[in-house]
Amino acid sequence: MYTIGQAANITGISRDRLRYYEEKGILKPNINEDNQYRQYSEENIVEILSIELFRSMDLGMKDIKSIRDHSDVHSIDKIISLKREAVLTEIAKQQQILDHINIVYDGCQNLNDHLNKVSIRPMPILKVLGEISDTKAFSEYSNIHNKKEVDAPILKSMLRQVTFSEFEIKTNRMLIVRELEKEESDDQGEILKFDQCLYIIVEEVMSEVDIMPVVFKKCTQWIIDNNYVSEGIAFIRVLFITYPNGNLTSYLEIFSPFKKK
Repeated sequence: MYTIGQAANITGISRDRLRYYEEKGILKPNINEDNQYRQYSEENIVEILSIELFRSMDLGMKDIKSIRDHSDVHSIDKIISLKREAVLTEIAKQQQILDHINIVYDGCQNLNDHLNKVSIRPMPILKVLGEISDTKAFSEYSNIHNKKEVDAPILKSMLRQVTFSEFEIKTNRMLIVRELEKEESDDQGEILKFDQCLYIIVEEVMSEVDIMPVVFKKCTQWIIDNNYVSEGIAFIRVLFITYPNGNLTSYLEIFSPFKKK
């Protein structure tokens, strides 16, 4: 027989945790009638190791007690299967959160290199799911909820499509979109795919004048100066929104496709 101190040393489990297991009814050491000290048998030691195995799966005391009291394979399989599904669901949720974090993280990293600086890059492949009249057409947001991916942020589900000339903005559409993976094929509906775009990040302060005419003029001039031909279209999406100096400010990605002369 082993004392609680010896059992703790053998298993690496603290005395407090061993007492906790006893309180929850999943560990039942013998009690010395002479001094009321706990005595742990070899079987108790193996039980502790088994409990820790199930604890490593983040099973609760109720489930571990159920396994201890009714430890046929069918019962264990049912408990483990339910826990497995719960963990897989949580992993998927955390992966989605990580995906959203990475989008903003990449945006922050891009700011240093691309804020008000022109470069060339492909635009992400996007599937058009629908359309609303404007970013502030809040009464139409139910269309976004109905069409966007579950749990996708609204800001990442919207894309502004603008057609323009050197002198003016001609048309303005607010699209509901979903980003497609490169290997994902989708022949249904409108797909936006442009391999060569002028790319720039700009800052737009909500309380100030519209900066887009100036931005598009700059983009058009860059394309002309580099002997390309603008396709007269641009796509704008929000990277993130902050409040520098107390002013609501959007950081916007602009993709403007062009071609060689």
